[in-house]
Amino acid sequence: MAPPDAAWSLLSSPQAWSARPRGCLTFDLADPSGPTEGPGRLRFYLAGDTRPYAAILEVTAETPGQQLCLQTSGGLATWTLSVEPGRRGTNLRIAATWTVGRPARIDAEAELHRELKDWLAALRDIADGHQPRPADGMPEALRQACLASPPPGPAAEARASVEIGVPLEAVRNLLGSSELVLAIQPAGIAYVGQVPGTPAAGEVGGMRFYVQRRADGLFTGRVSLLAALSPGGRVIRFVTAPYYEMTFRYEPAGVSTRLELTQRLPGRTAETDAQHQLHTESVMAAAQRYKDAIERLAKAGD
Repeated sequence: MAPPDAAWSLLSSPQAWSARPRGCLTFDLADPSGPTEGPGRLRFYLAGDTRPYAAILEVTAETPGQQLCLQTSGGLATWTLSVEPGRRGTNLRIAATWTVGRPARIDAEAELHRELKDWLAALRDIADGHQPRPADGMPEALRQACLASPPPGPAAEARASVEIGVPLEAVRNLLGSSELVLAIQPAGIAYVGQVPGTPAAGEVGGMRFYVQRRADGLFTGRVSLLAALSPGGRVIRFVTAPYYEMTFRYEPAGVSTRLELTQRLPGRTAETDAQHQLHTESVMAAAQRYKDAIERLAKAGD
C-alpha cells in the first residue's frame, strides 16, 4: 500500500473522481479572490454515461493529509474521503450520503453502497500501483456521452434577429469568447471557461462550462457543446440540463452585422399562443443582450 502522503495526494485530487465506476470529470474552479486551500473551495463536477449532468462541489472541511469533506451546492449529496495509517499500510475510506425521496431510499442505499465499494477498490489499485493514476481531462466514456448528445427532438422553436453596429468578423470572434458570456450575464455567471481536455474554444467538439450563482446563493453548473460551425453561423447545444439548442446565424448588413438567434426547447411538441409569445419575447431579449454586449466590448477594444 502506498505511504499516507501518496495516498492523500490521490484521494484529495480532482482526478480521484475519474476512478468512480461510471467515471466523471472534476476540476478545481480557480478564483483569485477565493480560498486556495481548506473550506470554501469549489470544484466543477460532470458525470453521466448516458445523459451527462453537472453539479458544483464545495469543500466544507479539510484536515490536510487526513480528511476531505465535500458536498454538492445545497447539500443534497456529501462525501468524506480520508486516509488513515494502518498496521499493514494505509487505510482509505469513503463515506457518502444522498438525499432522496422515501420511496427511493432502499434502492438508493444499495446503489450508493455498490458505488462506494467499487470506487474504493479502484482507488486502492491506483494507490498500490496496480492501475495508472487517472489523467487530467475527460474520461473517454464521458466524452462520448457528451458528443453523442442528440439535437432536441420534438421542440418548441422561437427566433429573433438584431442588427449589430459592428463588422462581421468582430461579431464572429466575440461570439466564441468567454468574455461575451460574462458581459451578457455579469451578475449571474460566477465562472465560465473551456472544459479541460476538450478542443479549444471555436473548434467543433469544444465544450464550455458555466457556473451560475442563483439568487439564494447556491451554485448550478452546465456544459455546452459547439456542435456545428460554418462561416455564417454556429450551433450551441447544452449537453446538460436544460438541454436546449441555440443556433446563431450572422451576415453582413453594410458596415454592421445581422445576427439571428433560434432557440429550440426540447420536450414540447407544441406551444400555446401565449407560450410561444413568451418564448419569442425571451429570445428577442437574449438577442438584444448579445447586441448590447458585443457593441460594448467592440467599443472597449478600439
